[in-house]
Amino acid sequence: MALWSAITSLFSKTDDSTTNWIRNRNIVYGDRTRNLLTVFEKYDSGTGRLDAGNIAAAFNEVHLYPSKAQVRDMILCASECSNREPRDHILFGEFCIFVTELREKYERESLSPPLTTDQMKNKHRFLKRQTSSVMSRFEVFLGGSCVPSTWRQDIAIPLLKQYGLTYFDPVHEIWGPELVEVLTVFIQGADLLLFVFDDVTRGIAAMVEVAYLVGQGRPVILVVMGLPLPGVIINGQTLHDSEVEDLERGHAVLFDLVERQGIPVFDDIPTAVHCAAKVLRMGISVQDLSKRDGAQCVKNAHISVGESLILIKEAFDGVNTKKTGNIDMNDVCLTYKALTGKDLTVAEVKDICNVSSSRKEELTFNFQELCCIVDEFKSKTHYSMGDFFSFIFNGLYTLFGWMQYRKAEQVIMEDLTIRRDVFLGGSCANTTWREQIAIPLLRKHGITYFNPHLPVWNLRYLPLENEAKANCTVFLAVITGETRGLASMIEIAFFIGQDRDLVLSLEDIQDGTVINGHKVTNQELQDYSRGRVYLADAANCHGIPVFTEITEAVECAIKKVHKLSVDS
Repeated sequence: MALWSAITSLFSKTDDSTTNWIRNRNIVYGDRTRNLLTVFEKYDSGTGRLDAGNIAAAFNEVHLYPSKAQVRDMILCASECSNREPRDHILFGEFCIFVTELREKYERESLSPPLTTDQMKNKHRFLKRQTSSVMSRFEVFLGGSCVPSTWRQDIAIPLLKQYGLTYFDPVHEIWGPELVEVLTVFIQGADLLLFVFDDVTRGIAAMVEVAYLVGQGRPVILVVMGLPLPGVIINGQTLHDSEVEDLERGHAVLFDLVERQGIPVFDDIPTAVHCAAKVLRMGISVQDLSKRDGAQCVKNAHISVGESLILIKEAFDGVNTKKTGNIDMNDVCLTYKALTGKDLTVAEVKDICNVSSSRKEELTFNFQELCCIVDEFKSKTHYSMGDFFSFIFNGLYTLFGWMQYRKAEQVIMEDLTIRRDVFLGGSCANTTWREQIAIPLLRKHGITYFNPHLPVWNLRYLPLENEAKANCTVFLAVITGETRGLASMIEIAFFIGQDRDLVLSLEDIQDGTVINGHKVTNQELQDYSRGRVYLADAANCHGIPVFTEITEAVECAIKKVHKLSVDS
């Protein structure tokens, strides 16, 4: 009897057209929006908006775990669609659409076939150097911000001692390139790598290190206690605005690379050390740390968000010809059909809004309300008993036809994949090496390429760019001496760790160089030079050629492409 009640309830239409008239917020159109509003209001502090710091927590509440990059993309996409400033929050309608989009993509990911052997071969492989027998083995390597930071002695080391964990402190009063080899031995011998970044050092070399180690698949726990901001003084010097922008971009790239591997980013050292002890003592992976451990969980960080909201905005603007910011019920129905290909009647809109059919005044909807309506109706599937056999047939078809469908889908996706011989990565701003050197040489030899350097770039190009990077034959990376190149160095270090086919051209920043109107200081020069030393060392360890002349690097990339094409 209970089973029959469950089946009949599936096909019966429920009355969930409650609206939120009491608070004069006509945004609840049924069970779905009602439940999401409950979550939204738990984290909006009564402001009617989710600020950047609360977005991840709200999504976690509905079992979605976006990365920092995905949260940033949500904010930027929502701000562009609503044309608002400041760009630091999302509204309820946008929240509904992002939740649905992420859920659908999570489900799609769960149905994707597992990675092939070739795709997995580099995922957890990392290079082991020969370790001297006289050197001790430590459980935890303490990397990250150094002098004047004191986080090791003040916080981390006392806690590690309490947990009975051995550690290596790499801080030296005087740093030299010869220390890279020594420190690398300790890094490769450690069981776990704890890196901490704060706002009193640049941490250039450490960011390059983390990206490289994460690319290798090493167990890394990353703590970020602050980021350099405009006006911050580092080693007695105030950071220039252009450098702050480069540092922010570098941190964003690093966080994205780390979270794409399922590695959580912490914001306090005690929690991170506790998690380090759990990883080492219980033998679990860093990726297995949960919210109960104090970790900010991340899942499916590689998927993009925002497409659904952009489509709704474009459809809204298409019918809002008078630019009033509101559309009527007929336009709602038209917009819904344009978005879903399904019909929606005015009567259904009135029903879900709990509006009597005899009501004379016209009901209009703004963009946020349209988002809520679209999201609510997309989640509603009303079945009649006449649809029963169709329902069963579709289920059986899905069951027996799934493998053929997946194969066909895979063929289609392979056809749409962007494949180029060479990806032209590295320094972009204020450079012309692509147009003046690389592209003419590549064209001369009939080599295809992908050029990411555009006059105007925005986040919508990121998925396309990532796909081109993933499917290129050779990654040509050029770091010029006229740029800091931090974000590019971080990404290149990650690819080196993954054993990608890569050619590197690396130029030092010279004393007196001016970058974006700012003359590079001596301390700044030392920090960025140290990062270049670490990058070159990682490349050398993987047999990656490192050049100081761009032309030589391009010619090497051309030879690599020809050799790989012959070998294949």
